Amino acid sequence: MTNPDTHNATAQHAASPAVDRGGGVRQLIEALICLSLAVILFRAFQVEGYMISTGSMAPTLFGFHKRVVCPSCRFPFAVGDVTDKPDSAQSAADEPRRSAPAFCPNCGQGPIDVSRIPRSQGDQLLVHKHAFLIASPKRWEVAVFRNPYKPAQAYVKRVVGLPGESIQVIDGDVYIGGKICRKHLAAQRAMRIPVYDDSFRPEHGAGWQDRWTAEPARIPWTVTADCFQLDGKQTDATGADIQEPAWMQYRHWVRSRDREPPPRLSPVADVYGYNRADNMSSGHTIRDLMLSVTVQIQRGDGQFIVQMTDGDRTVSCVIDPAQREVRLLSGRPAKIIRRCPLAEEFLEAGRPLHLEVSLFDRQALVTLNGQLPFEPWPFPQSPGPASPSTSPVRFGARGLNVAVSEVKLFRDVFYTRGRGVNGIEEAYQLGDNEYFVLGDNSPVSLDSRSWSDGALSGRLFIGKPFLVHLPSKPGKIRFGNRHAYFRVPDFSRIRYIR
Repeated sequence: MTNPDTHNATAQHAASPAVDRGGGVRQLIEALICLSLAVILFRAFQVEGYMISTGSMAPTLFGFHKRVVCPSCRFPFAVGDVTDKPDSAQSAADEPRRSAPAFCPNCGQGPIDVSRIPRSQGDQLLVHKHAFLIASPKRWEVAVFRNPYKPAQAYVKRVVGLPGESIQVIDGDVYIGGKICRKHLAAQRAMRIPVYDDSFRPEHGAGWQDRWTAEPARIPWTVTADCFQLDGKQTDATGADIQEPAWMQYRHWVRSRDREPPPRLSPVADVYGYNRADNMSSGHTIRDLMLSVTVQIQRGDGQFIVQMTDGDRTVSCVIDPAQREVRLLSGRPAKIIRRCPLAEEFLEAGRPLHLEVSLFDRQALVTLNGQLPFEPWPFPQSPGPASPSTSPVRFGARGLNVAVSEVKLFRDVFYTRGRGVNGIEEAYQLGDNEYFVLGDNSPVSLDSRSWSDGALSGRLFIGKPFLVHLPSKPGKIRFGNRHAYFRVPDFSRIRYIR
């Protein structure tokens, strides 16, 4: 005979898990509802996502594009599929793919057939919608705003001119009030465009000429796949120590193609690998360059030197372990313009030192391990136009055993004429709460230069993008002899926007 009390107790205990399960499901549903409401409210009042369709801000930000690896040097780069088009009713996402070939921006290899490469989505941005309510837009900041002529359409450009300023584009640079507008370090790094990365050095042949060569040849650098190595103890035929620097000289050889002449020397030009052949720029010559290298001074009491010229003025950055200082020199004869003591961390033998030297916007700027050792030096006014050099930069050493790696050359954005409507032939005056905006990919960008009215009202700003999120790349799946592409996450491309 069953004890009723025992039976009831067992039934009560048996029912508890069911009650708990029901309560757990309810809590989960409530949590999801709360999370959804929080996301909706956060999106409505703080952050919203936007996807870029065109390439007017490349290579800083990508629109719809194809991801290419150069068959010669293995340099990865993006090739745009969509460009800005005025008064187009067609969605950029639906624009038909182009058949024009691509050209490698690192080694010049091309034409590269990209017709079978699947298209990738444009960068998706998280935009802080109230950033410009807290603080007004600053020069060189990236901003999202409503198209002045189609308010339902969002644009992304870089803020260049501020309220009340008089702005003009002259020889690729921005002038404010008749004076050149110089970029700070963060803006230079955000806007610099790769010219040549020696980590992606092509094999010899097929129209390629090495861009870094030793000078003089009697003082040999050892060139490997990873670095340039110098033995600082060099002697001449008599056995005497060689006192002159051993240089690695950059020469900008333009690669020859089928049925073309051999490689030729040329100044660096404003070529964008992102733009197809049908959107290639006219090749304006560039003199605003930046060299980035990693230096390991292994032993010796000599000097490591980086020397750069913009065709008008030559500057030298000298790292001198014996004197325990870094110097910036210019002029003939060379005079010390800036100097700063070297910290102990830079004097430890074999410790990597990251060095950047730039001549952007007629100023010399130096960084050591990411920091400015002294203030940038603005160039004195040039007496006339300068011709950019085909050999604009070299690095060298004397009396040192040194290894130099991660050798990269960059250039500044060269602002082209566009349609030449605003701020080109003459300065453009901005009023109260008016801004002048430009795209980094100047040859294909529709911006303040080309609009009927170059001023962007501050009321049209949506916010400041701060993160590229949810980037993707095409994944491939096969069905027998057929295949299809789908989006897969590409977490390596998540990055903050500067």
